[in-house]
Amino acid sequence: MHSAEKHKISRGVHLFFDILYIAGAFFAAYEAKVRHLPEAYAAMYPLREYLWLLAVIVPLWLIIFKARGLYDARFTPARGALAIATSVAAGISLIIVILFACKVHYVSRIFIGLFGLFNVVIMMAGRGAVSLCAGIFLPKEYGIHRIVIAGDRKGIERAARLIGGHVPKGATVAGCVLVGRFEGSAPVEGVKYLGQVNELDRVIHEASPDEIVFVMDNEHLSVLKDAIYACEQQGITVRLLADFLDMRIARLSGGQFCGVPAITISALPQKVWQLFCKHILDFIGAFVLLWYCWLVFIVVPILIKLDSRGPIFFTQVRVGLRGRRFRIVKFRTMVNRAEDFKFGLSDLNEVQGPVFKMEQDPRVTRVGRWLRKYYIDEVPQLINVLLGEMSIVGPRPALPEEVEKYYPWQRRRLSMKPGITGSWQVAGVGIKEFDERVRIDLDYIDNWSLWNDFKIVLRTLMLIIKGKGV
Repeated sequence: MHSAEKHKISRGVHLFFDILYIAGAFFAAYEAKVRHLPEAYAAMYPLREYLWLLAVIVPLWLIIFKARGLYDARFTPARGALAIATSVAAGISLIIVILFACKVHYVSRIFIGLFGLFNVVIMMAGRGAVSLCAGIFLPKEYGIHRIVIAGDRKGIERAARLIGGHVPKGATVAGCVLVGRFEGSAPVEGVKYLGQVNELDRVIHEASPDEIVFVMDNEHLSVLKDAIYACEQQGITVRLLADFLDMRIARLSGGQFCGVPAITISALPQKVWQLFCKHILDFIGAFVLLWYCWLVFIVVPILIKLDSRGPIFFTQVRVGLRGRRFRIVKFRTMVNRAEDFKFGLSDLNEVQGPVFKMEQDPRVTRVGRWLRKYYIDEVPQLINVLLGEMSIVGPRPALPEEVEKYYPWQRRRLSMKPGITGSWQVAGVGIKEFDERVRIDLDYIDNWSLWNDFKIVLRTLMLIIKGKGV
């Protein structure tokens, strides 16, 4: 999810809560005036007589907030607090003028003053609480955005200046890819040189960017076709300030990048709000499931220890979103140090491709086979979901040595967060061709929706009930 999408979500969330803050301050001011002021100052008409005023205040406040930049992605907390206070003060002044011009005398000025005071306090506290909750509950991946700049020397210098002056919170410049020759150790001071444009596949693999910004002149536009296709294959969002070529999968959209008009090319799902809801539902779902699975973490370790020697949990480095590595956690289902025996079984691999899989793997223990049958060994991965490293539904996380053998088109399965369950797992456990598994994963990415995730979860539950895990 790139910075523009995250800003759109952030703006929508703040807008929604701002309406609640305004309404809450309005009702709190009414209650305070009626119930907590001395009787001589407490007289007020019934609340329904003032609701028209709230209907005027809400859109007026939102217009003022937008004009003051309160929905700007780069607004700092200090500037935000000052902007809230001055915006509310400006709004209160306008309301008093409107009431005076319309000769509405029954609206108490004390009530208006209390509303303004409560509005400032509630908004400052509310926005602080929303930011704190976002930092705690949103997956850590949500706030990370890695940018690679590609172009000639002048283009890279220009983009670096733009990004340096407008970079949103959480975004970093991973480095640059050069078109053409350069002199010296780096094309631009302060920007890491990652390689030439003809090495883009390697750069994407090593730098794991979220998007690549192409800034170049007409002289070098001829290299764009292959470069953009490489990004398209691997699910990397592209921004450019030039005419684009025919896309096979990616979607095109206009917009701005650091204040400059840009074309965005993305092979990722563009359902911004649904993706945001997926993040939230992942966190809530993982937390609830862990809460109800507490007995599993008591019984299963005992069974594992009684059945075989070795640790309770199996941890292993896997490749996640954009090729970023993390350590997966599962209940151990094989004999201790099972990876040491894998080499001797390589000729018995039942999957065509870089993945190793045996239906009757001799390394699996008796308890491990039962855990796999009912997917119980996957339960600890809910911790990975809470940490933001995995999703409940998505392509399964691959081993680094498997990813090393991927063709460029297969790397696009890394463009969505890996899941505990996924489309090919429920499509049929007998799929032996790795290419077919990847195509199913890519079809899931291209047609992703919350409804499809829900259907995959239901089908996974049916496999668990039937004991058809592998």
